[in-house]
Amino acid sequence: MWKKNLGVDVTLQNQERKVVLDNINNGQYSVVFSRWLADYNDPSTFLNVFRSTSSENSAKYANQNYDRVLHQATAAQTPQQVQQYFQQAEDLLSAETPVAPVYYEANATLVKPYVKGIDFTRQGPLYDKNVYIIAH
Repeated sequence: MWKKNLGVDVTLQNQERKVVLDNINNGQYSVVFSRWLADYNDPSTFLNVFRSTSSENSAKYANQNYDRVLHQATAAQTPQQVQQYFQQAEDLLSAETPVAPVYYEANATLVKPYVKGIDFTRQGPLYDKNVYIIAH
C-alpha cells in the first residue's frame, strides 16, 4: 500500500521485542510501529509523551516552545486556559509532525444482554469481579 499510495518502497524487518526497543531508544530506525494508550482521561496523557525530557519520547522530539506551553498548561488557573494551552501544543505537534498516526486500534466485545456489571478499563481489559447474570 505504501508503494501504491505514497510511492515509497518499504522492506519489513521483524525483530525480537528487546531488539526493537533497543533500536527505538537508540534512534536506529526510519519507521517503527509503536503505540500509546491513554491511562487517564486527559489530553496530557498523549501530549506529555513528546516533552523533551520524557523517557517515553522515542521520536526524540525536542521543542522548547512545546515544553513551555505544556508547562503553562500545568500552571493554568482555569480549565479553559488549560485547554487553550493543550490546543497550542497540539498545533505545534501538527505543524512539525514528529509522528504520523496511521493506525488506530479498536476493541469490539460482544456481551449478551443478560450479562450485567461488566466494567471496562481505558486500556480495554475488563474487570469481572462485579459481573452477574440476570434471569432470561
